[in-house]
Amino acid sequence: MHLDIETFHSHSENGIRQELLAVLVMCVISRSLIALLTDPNPDRLSTPQFKNAVRTLASEVVVFTAAYPEIARNVFRELLEEIARVQYYHPKKPRESYPRVSRKPINKWQQDKSKRIADA
Repeated sequence: MHLDIETFHSHSENGIRQELLAVLVMCVISRSLIALLTDPNPDRLSTPQFKNAVRTLASEVVVFTAAYPEIARNVFRELLEEIARVQYYHPKKPRESYPRVSRKPINKWQQDKSKRIADA
């Protein structure tokens, strides 16, 4: 997921720290909303998707300020419905892991590298 934390609007140390904390707060709120929506059953096949939860929350976060208390409740209900709409389905069997092998061109000084790739 891309939270755009590589580009900062602020140039001071405190401003960058504040932007990072804002991203962390958004992630924590999104995880909390996902926890509200998920069934405590460990055998569930799907859970709400984190990426969709962050995007949905980011698009509606302005309504949760003190300026709009009367419509925040309705928007919160719609927000939960939108987060629950997109699901992540867990794989039925665990994916097998593969060894990490570099695919860089073989240097003439490293002739045994082809053996390492063949053995992997």
